[in-house]
Amino acid sequence: MVTSAARPAQEELPALMRGHLTHLSGMAGDLRDQIEDPAKVDYRAMETLLLAAPTYRGRVVVIGDAAHTTTPQLAAGGAMCLEDSVALGEELARGDSIDAGLRAYSEGRFGRCEFVVEASARLSALQMDPADADGSGFTEAMGKSVAALAQEF
Repeated sequence: MVTSAARPAQEELPALMRGHLTHLSGMAGDLRDQIEDPAKVDYRAMETLLLAAPTYRGRVVVIGDAAHTTTPQLAAGGAMCLEDSVALGEELARGDSIDAGLRAYSEGRFGRCEFVVEASARLSALQMDPADADGSGFTEAMGKSVAALAQEF
């Protein structure tokens, strides 16, 4: 997922960023007003990635963001990497062979990883959707996503 293919000119970035932060006051507003140097504004499209199983070749396993990159809305990237590590260890310990453990790990993680990538992308889209100006769609989707993530993996 790429949220926008159009990239503003670098010199426009400070004004654009300040414009997105006009509602802030206090210390945050003071900091907003200091955004002036275009070289210090980092602007990137948000992208996702979801590798299909198998996420390994031989005995090399791809986990975390290398296998399933999300947008930041669920703040789940680091947690997913930790889950991957635990699940990989459990499957290797449970398997009759390393190959069997790797296969079980790769196939078993796909559904949860797919959910996190898609839910994060959906939340990202809702944050930019003018039809959800009151944030109710985002709030509902976030609640459902967090509840699903709270389930044992």
